[in-house]
Amino acid sequence: MGVLLEYAYYRIVSPVKLPEYVLTPGELCLRKARREFDNLIYGIIAKRKQHPSHYNDLLGMLPASIDEDTNTGGMTEEQLRDEIITLFMAGHEKSAHALCGNSTCWHKAPKRRYVCVKRLHALRADNLFVLSTSAS
Repeated sequence: MGVLLEYAYYRIVSPVKLPEYVLTPGELCLRKARREFDNLIYGIIAKRKQHPSHYNDLLGMLPASIDEDTNTGGMTEEQLRDEIITLFMAGHEKSAHALCGNSTCWHKAPKRRYVCVKRLHALRADNLFVLSTSAS
């Protein structure tokens, strides 16, 4: 995911825009990352198609959705892929903004940071929430 975001940023800020068919090292890295990401997404879609009744969420409802304009139903795998990526990126962006906002707030108000950390430790003590600082 990081490679895809880096490449998107590079394409936006780069003064020179090479066509995608020019195989630079960055383009090759992007293609590999895109393949891996697509394999992950299409794997999720395939798993959902095998057991559609096991899930009661938005991704479970998308394949059965009906287009109001054409009155046709069902989404292609490519459409599902695009929707999943859109939802994933929107969630990624919201999480990044929330973390950034909290970090800024905590930096400016150490008392708030202390209260938040104290509450998180209380939740951890109640076994409702587990903080993990170790890399797995």
